[in-house]
Amino acid sequence: MPPARSTKALARGIEAAGRDATRLGSREPGAAPAARADSEDEGFKGRLGLHSLPQADNFYRKIGMTDLGQDASYQNLRYFEMTSEQARAFFEKEENDET
Repeated sequence: MPPARSTKALARGIEAAGRDATRLGSREPGAAPAARADSEDEGFKGRLGLHSLPQADNFYRKIGMTDLGQDASYQNLRYFEMTSEQARAFFEKEENDET
């Protein structure tokens, strides 16, 4: 299991984007692009990682994040990551959906 990344991208972006995951993926406008921008700024090349609350697990799978399993060192929450390639595909789709 990779170590948790404590980036602004995690804190401000994807968690905000997934806040309404139990309501079929309703997302806060602009949160996900902010997460990607923060990831880029911090040298993570758009990659994102987070520990998910159980009710949000399916949301993160739905948007294409990789489920790396439960993290015993972090309250047994599931750890999800989005690679640079996954992030690029996700944000391209989001941009196309907005137009």
